[in-house]
Amino acid sequence: MGIPIFFHTFAKNETIMTKDTFETITKDGRLLYEYVRGSHLYGLNNEDSDVDTSGLFIAKKESLLDLGIGYQDQVSDERNDTTWYEIGKFCNMLLKSNPTVLEALFVPESKIITPPSELVAPLFANRDQFITKECFKPFIAYAVEQIHKARGLNKKIVNPVTERLTPFDFAYTFYKQGSTKIKNWLNNRGLNKDFCGLVHIPNMHDTYGVYYDWGAHIHHYLIKILTKKNKDHQVGLKILLFSFCIKKIYTFF
Repeated sequence: MGIPIFFHTFAKNETIMTKDTFETITKDGRLLYEYVRGSHLYGLNNEDSDVDTSGLFIAKKESLLDLGIGYQDQVSDERNDTTWYEIGKFCNMLLKSNPTVLEALFVPESKIITPPSELVAPLFANRDQFITKECFKPFIAYAVEQIHKARGLNKKIVNPVTERLTPFDFAYTFYKQGSTKIKNWLNNRGLNKDFCGLVHIPNMHDTYGVYYDWGAHIHHYLIKILTKKNKDHQVGLKILLFSFCIKKIYTFF
């Protein structure tokens, strides 16, 4: 006896439900509200900050009449910089005093991209009614969560920068049977890193040739010494220093 197989075929007037996107929601006129959130909302942004936005939309009527099978409660991009909530989910979160949706009701006009539609206008007109004692628990939980994220990601708030590193702190050169920092190599020879030049060595990954500007080196230290001595000794010091530098160049390596 065979096993019956049940399947469904779509009629001519029946269409397969497609997922909502920002484009389809906007095109269908189902976007109810959109605003700027995150660092730009609170004035904490810098030149490297992304613009995060959030919005509110209404689902397709087909998805609301098929027992929730095709219902989509939110739309987000890959990085969650932009997130739009469906009105049903938004209201459920609002009743739970969710900080994210409560924030949406109190956004200043300058940060609103799409003003609230008439459908959600009553929510904004009665926004103060949602500020109750029930807000304390979710807001405290939200704050604690953000602290944990900051500590977990080694943010500057808990790991302040005491010394700013430069590329020289990550550059090494050969030394005996091992290596040493290029800063140490230069300091041990009385050389200044500001007079160094780099050139890429072909076929050598992350390896560079270092060239030194001896002319700038001589001029720098000559001026430095002459400013500390009397003018009567300048000529003698010039000759002495020039002879010293020439000797150092030829005997350096």
